[in-house]
Amino acid sequence: MKTNWITGCLLSLILFVAGCTEFPRYATLHDGLDRKEYTVAGRVLDSFQKPVVNCQIYLTRTWPSHDANILSRSENIPVAITDSAGNYSFVFEPEGATRFSLYFDARDQGYRARYIDISSLFESRLFQYTGTNPVIANAVLLPIL
Repeated sequence: MKTNWITGCLLSLILFVAGCTEFPRYATLHDGLDRKEYTVAGRVLDSFQKPVVNCQIYLTRTWPSHDANILSRSENIPVAITDSAGNYSFVFEPEGATRFSLYFDARDQGYRARYIDISSLFESRLFQYTGTNPVIANAVLLPIL
């Protein structure tokens, strides 16, 4: 009798954990969260761990195309410039976009530009639900040789 109760509890626990990890796993940022504001923050350093000052940061938002003959639409917008410590932050709304990336441009300071896809950073690593806020996106820039 006691063994059946323990087995039942263990089976219920396994089903509960399996259900929790699979349900929100494939959610995307546009699943009802379009009006939410997101904060993105980070630090830009060079390969010697020194801050990159006045690095321009652009956000690229991409909207999917529902027609196979039409390419998806993208928008590049300047969102931030790093301060004297290499830090930056900005707030934005997804507005229906499903892919997000950052472009770090410090070519004037002698660094290569860098492009980072941050779409996956909006999801929790534990249960893969959407809405992680703030999003932390640090970057290391390499010098132009």
